[in-house]
Amino acid sequence: MKESSIKIGVVGVGKLGEVHARICSELDNASFVGVFDTNIDKAIEVARRFGVKAFPTLDSLLDSVDAVNIVVPTQFHYSVARSAIMKGRHCLIEKPFTGNLRLAKNLFRMAKKKGIVLQVGHVERFNSAMQVLREMVPDAPVFVECHRLSPFPNRATDVSVVMDLMIHDIDICLWFIPHKVKSVEAVGSAVITKKDDIANARIKFKNGSICDITASRVSDETMRKIRMFFPGAYVSIDYLNQEIELFLINKGSIEKKAILPDKSEPLREEIISFINSIYTGSSPIVSGIDGLSALEVAERVNRSIQRTKAYIYRKRYAKNIRSLR
Repeated sequence: MKESSIKIGVVGVGKLGEVHARICSELDNASFVGVFDTNIDKAIEVARRFGVKAFPTLDSLLDSVDAVNIVVPTQFHYSVARSAIMKGRHCLIEKPFTGNLRLAKNLFRMAKKKGIVLQVGHVERFNSAMQVLREMVPDAPVFVECHRLSPFPNRATDVSVVMDLMIHDIDICLWFIPHKVKSVEAVGSAVITKKDDIANARIKFKNGSICDITASRVSDETMRKIRMFFPGAYVSIDYLNQEIELFLINKGSIEKKAILPDKSEPLREEIISFINSIYTGSSPIVSGIDGLSALEVAERVNRSIQRTKAYIYRKRYAKNIRSLR
């Protein structure tokens, strides 16, 4: 590794942070310096595995690197990123950007003022199937249907399933439909945690496109699929297997064509892209603006869920009152 290469560190070495650390240890375009975690024993174990240093404090890590991957629970995104930005360190922040839009906007303004690269970890944009599809699709889809289901993860329980899982598909819909959101209608329910663990949202755009998104972390199966419908055709994307099925309407019949992109590790591609943005000074593929846009819609989904719950509660309460008369 050249002395002039970007020095990078990882903050947070939980389940996902370990993957970040492993990928950083394998990079050709950066030098992996070390990790920090409030669980020092875990930090030491991960650091030893990859031959780097476990830093005793966040500041000591930030003083030794040019860039950081922030892979801490969402509630700590703001404080960690703020410390990094204040020291002029480039930041890759795992999604969601922060716990709320106000804090995310503060980070965005700080990063812009400091002139640093700020990338938000919407990793599905780096899925090989999605990359190929983005090149194929010239126009916004008329209708999008998303299903992102998983067994209970025992992680990210500090946020709702909307912020944990659905926000991935929100970002993809906003990427393919570059128009303002007209309305958001959503329902959701807490099942295992105190946050919503299953949710469905219908997002309508001002150009007429509609996205129907379902996310669950209480499913007995894992599914990450999205279908996009266009006049005369539709496509089905399997995120997990990185496969595309194209369906074309031809003279009243449907022709099916399988497209198998060269598979890659999306998170690796995301981190490499982050480092390349630092070298070139170019805007990241998933910029701070993109992170803000996805977070804003996710907050609208959460507010709609709460309104729906309040309406249902009022209806039930009114029914109970009438039964007492």
